[in-house]
Amino acid sequence: MDAITTPRRLKGWKPGLIVTPNMHHLALLEKGSVLTPAYERASMILADGWPVVVLARMLGVKVRSRTTGSGLVDRLSKVRASGLAVSLIGGSSPESNRAAVAAFDDSGWRASGEDAPASELADEYRTQRLVDRILERRPDLVIIGVGTPKQEQLALQILDAGFEGWILCAGAGIDFLSGQAARSPLWLQRLGLEWFHRIVQEPKRLMRRYVSDVTPFISVFLRSFQEVDRV
Repeated sequence: MDAITTPRRLKGWKPGLIVTPNMHHLALLEKGSVLTPAYERASMILADGWPVVVLARMLGVKVRSRTTGSGLVDRLSKVRASGLAVSLIGGSSPESNRAAVAAFDDSGWRASGEDAPASELADEYRTQRLVDRILERRPDLVIIGVGTPKQEQLALQILDAGFEGWILCAGAGIDFLSGQAARSPLWLQRLGLEWFHRIVQEPKRLMRRYVSDVTPFISVFLRSFQEVDRV
């Protein structure tokens, strides 16, 4: 994570796409999702959900802790980044996007924002215009918070258009930074129960998603150990 949270390293490392897998991502990948091309091209994969961290550790991968997309957005917004440029795409409202842009401005970033409502992303021409505007600004970092898998698809479109900076797919990170949504208390995060807090906040949207993710994740879990045994 330090590779992109200091100005010197942000400039010095070879840029690319950053993804933060959680149980939902693994479930989508298991089902043969449009997420697959994004993961195949990712320059950096940082474990977000605790189930992913636990699985990685059980398989012998050294993962110190989870790294959430929203946590990265918050940390980056506090980096004293004079001279660096960031474009923020998404957020649940124009006000949320503007507030997040202002947070980056306060730290010395040259920040710009794009609301990117669902209607815009559903229109091929308008999406291409959005990509063109991003490339014209030549940001060092693009943060996309329009939900999975739309944000990963948009990230690939920006990369395919010739973008040469970092792209972070951050889910609700813009809303958390702006205060539009509230993260769970630290004690819940440390216990790996942030998912419970989010369900309480958005039960209609998230309850069904979390339940439907369990079976595919178990499939990934079991197959991972079977493959290790065969090695």
